[in-house]
Amino acid sequence: MGLVRGSGAFRERVPDATGTLAILDAAYELGGTYETWLRGVAEAMAPFLDEGVGVEAFGVDARGPGGADFIAPLLVGGTDEWQQRWRENWWAPFMESLDAPTRLSLVSTGVCLYAVEAWEVASRGLPTYRAFLEELARSGYGRTLGRFAPDAERPEDDKLFYPDSFNVMAVEPGGLGAVFAANRTQPAREPAPEAVRATWAQLAAHLTAALRLRARTTPERAIDGAEAILDGASGRLAHASDAIARDPRLCESTRAALLALVGLKGKRLPDAAVLDVWRALHEGSLSVLERFDHDGRRYYVAHANAPVAGHDALLSRREREVLERLALGLSNKEIGYQLGITASTVTAYVQRIADKLGVRGRVALVMAARARIAEGELSEP
Repeated sequence: MGLVRGSGAFRERVPDATGTLAILDAAYELGGTYETWLRGVAEAMAPFLDEGVGVEAFGVDARGPGGADFIAPLLVGGTDEWQQRWRENWWAPFMESLDAPTRLSLVSTGVCLYAVEAWEVASRGLPTYRAFLEELARSGYGRTLGRFAPDAERPEDDKLFYPDSFNVMAVEPGGLGAVFAANRTQPAREPAPEAVRATWAQLAAHLTAALRLRARTTPERAIDGAEAILDGASGRLAHASDAIARDPRLCESTRAALLALVGLKGKRLPDAAVLDVWRALHEGSLSVLERFDHDGRRYYVAHANAPVAGHDALLSRREREVLERLALGLSNKEIGYQLGITASTVTAYVQRIADKLGVRGRVALVMAARARIAEGELSEP
């Protein structure tokens, strides 16, 4: 199990190579219901996120206009009391009370951060969320969240609250996503180290890619509908779509990506190498995964799984893809990992977008991106 020491009140962990592969395997599981998928991913993450007080997970559905819905909430781990009462003590009174725009703003503050950070960021320039926070403050919310507040009216309830959480938020610009919130018994004093954030942000990129793939294919079509198939025994391409077969460079790069996945499954790699090898999207257009046929033969397959970008006459498709991820609070490195391009390329796109929209500064650009989405300037094709 890999450990990275945080500078706050506790340590944040990142998974080792074995743990990372377990999370990726759970993410790219195509079968079952959404709730089953969500629990499987949460359970794979829990050994590295849970400090004994549980990991809450819930889905995000922002495909409708005006905000987001939170769906399929569940809890993995935690104390017996928290298992029994977290819905009535936390989910129902606080999370379900948020309106749709506020829910969307909360999950658009970044990919990997503490709850106290998300609330602070979401409240800046977003009056609906600030109003909610002010209302909570007037009702003594800060005192309520003190784990053993001496003035609590019902101490047996109060001890079930936790003042902070470490959150991994994987939300796709198309509107689907998932949030994994690991409860913390003390509020964070400082942000988590960059290495921790980077690792969990890369894993979140795989979760968004996996959600797109689940919407596009099924276990039954995982092999038949693949763009390319690598025979695990011979290391040769057993199938390539016309588009891949016609392009020698794309054919070889696809084969290399699938062979890299074979290497992940068959070798002991350094912990940090797994996510570098198994990118969320190979060259920004394919997702790769391991599959078996009915005879138990192992194959490695590549599926077309490019992000969907909305329409905007002012911007190119790639610029729209970048802008939509800026609106979700992603950094340039995080955007680059999701789209299969370098951070420096993203920086160039960001500057080009800012020039086209006539804004200066990243905060102004993020707000402009959210405004264009809200006004329908960026919409599903």
